[in-house]
Amino acid sequence: MNCIESNGFLLDRVSGSHHIFVHSHIETPLNIQKKKDGTTKGYQVIQAIKIIDVELFWGTHSIFFLIPKETEITLPKL
Repeated sequence: MNCIESNGFLLDRVSGSHHIFVHSHIETPLNIQKKKDGTTKGYQVIQAIKIIDVELFWGTHSIFFLIPKETEITLPKL
């Protein structure tokens, strides 16, 4: 959920285990649930990525992306 909040989403409400996040540039709210171990349900992360890509960035400027575990990543210095 920290990744969602750090990218402009705000917690709108909580209903049981459902945390509903909204964004000023995205119409569809994100529904995120934590599992008992504190991690987010994987299918909801995938749904969030699809919503963000379609509604805000449409794949060209996406702030979320998936990288295989075995990939070595070097980030540029800012």
